[in-house]
Amino acid sequence: MTSSIRNILRYAIVLLGGSVAGVAGVAAIESWQQYRLWTGRDSSAAEAYLSFAANNSAVVVLSVALAGLLWWLLRPRSPQIDS
Repeated sequence: MTSSIRNILRYAIVLLGGSVAGVAGVAAIESWQQYRLWTGRDSSAAEAYLSFAANNSAVVVLSVALAGLLWWLLRPRSPQIDS
């Protein structure tokens, strides 16, 4: 029973982490494109978009790292053999 709950929780965490990383990744790419667009026109807007891209990239890295860590921590345990 505990193993199946642990597996369900593992998959749910990975799906949630992947969803967060996907949304943040798309936002980071869009912010980078806007940064490139505004670079020659308005430096303050370009800096804002660069900051948004950096923040969203950090969210991608952190969500993937956290999902990977939790995936590893909730892995199935090997049965203990008593000798």
